[in-house]
Amino acid sequence: MKRLITSGLMFGNLIHVDSPALVERYNRALKHLTGKETGLTDFYIDISGYSPEVGDELDDPLYLNHAGVNRQFILLTTAQKTAPLLDAKFSTSRGILRQFIEENEPALFALTARDAVAGELVNSVFDMSDPKRLFDIRR
Repeated sequence: MKRLITSGLMFGNLIHVDSPALVERYNRALKHLTGKETGLTDFYIDISGYSPEVGDELDDPLYLNHAGVNRQFILLTTAQKTAPLLDAKFSTSRGILRQFIEENEPALFALTARDAVAGELVNSVFDMSDPKRLFDIRR
């Protein structure tokens, strides 16, 4: 699939999800977070588990970042800590995810050996339709 190869090369340092076991884990986490699943068997993910290919398939480029706030994440491997964060709305999100992975690496390594870890970066903003909403962020 040309689109998959292009995405991995275009963004660089993304994690390749190409085994049935990883795709199954990703789908379980994705269904838990969004109620949706992917039919793809081969795609790339960033540090948060976001995949441009899955976004294309679901016709939702914000499927893990509803309204651009409260970024959700799917961790399949601790190797994601070196991947970029695509479509970031807040400059601190990648650093927070990387710190979380590094500080919890032994536990996350054990957990991701059998399953995905899903979560959300929670803040007090639920809508970013207007720049003045940035002042609603408490921390």
